[in-house]
Amino acid sequence: MRGCFGFFFYIIITIWVLFAFLLFVAIRSWAFDRQFYLDVADNDAVYNAFREEGLPEFLAELKVNGQQVLDPSSTAFPALVEATQAILPTDYLRTTTVGLVDNLFNFFENPQTGLTLNVDLTPIKASLGGAQGDAFASTYIRALETCATSALVPTDKLPTCKPAGVSDDEILAVVSDYKAGFVNSIPDTWNLAEDANMNWDGLPNVSLIEGLQTAFTVTATVTFAIWLLNAIIGGSGFKGLLMWMGGMLFLPALIVLLMGASFSGSLLDAISSDIIRDTTTSNLQASTQVQESVTLVILDALKRIGTGFLTTGSIALGVSLVLYIFGAIMRRPNRMVDVGAYYDSSHPIRPL
Repeated sequence: MRGCFGFFFYIIITIWVLFAFLLFVAIRSWAFDRQFYLDVADNDAVYNAFREEGLPEFLAELKVNGQQVLDPSSTAFPALVEATQAILPTDYLRTTTVGLVDNLFNFFENPQTGLTLNVDLTPIKASLGGAQGDAFASTYIRALETCATSALVPTDKLPTCKPAGVSDDEILAVVSDYKAGFVNSIPDTWNLAEDANMNWDGLPNVSLIEGLQTAFTVTATVTFAIWLLNAIIGGSGFKGLLMWMGGMLFLPALIVLLMGASFSGSLLDAISSDIIRDTTTSNLQASTQVQESVTLVILDALKRIGTGFLTTGSIALGVSLVLYIFGAIMRRPNRMVDVGAYYDSSHPIRPL
């Protein structure tokens, strides 16, 4: 009767509690780990993809003082992209992104300090205002074609063609003035969170990371209590207790282990194919290099996620087997049976 009641208690409550806790442990191993995101942000493939495809799209929409910097259909647009790529090296992009990740986790550790996601723009201003900016202006002007109709050199945006009768030096002077005004309009730092309009003073002065650890401790305690209670209900003696605890943990642990194993092999290949197919059929029409870069970053992250599930499932499965086997090999305690006084009338010797 106890075993039947313990089985129903396990099916209705305990198995779900154990499975949810193991998922929590597996996800916690990477989702709230600063180093996991730093490793993703430290991958050059992300920035190569941005420089290759993301940057041209950004420049195509870039406006200064309400004016579009340059029409992407202009023959000089590739020169603008090339020059901008020169002032946004991979090292700068990686350092900036890693700094943003650190600032985000600093906010998680102390919310009352507010969320500050500053991007240092001084290297960009220095590059545009220095020799790289001058080289960009010269390269840009050489890429311009002669205007089909009479036109003047605009002063509020980059010229898209060379007006007839205007020398390259004259156009260079106008572009240099425009470049100088553009550089002066760039702030030294750009806070990505300044438009959030959040009142950070209302947040509790408690680390969210420590709060997560507290939640984990409480969850672990409740899970163990339910697990132990179910084993006491279903098992008889210490031997039955161990066997029930090991047996109940086996199925949730096996499922988590198989989930981790699914993040390798054929599943990763399928995800890789889906990424390439979706990128190819999208409006971005990304190049092969971008597809490979983005795929590499995603697959690296998935491998880390899969490792978390594999590790959690393996440890839990090992604990399950140890508990069950240890309980199975234990000897049952000796039982003393009291049968009372025995009397058989057919026995030749009768008690007095």
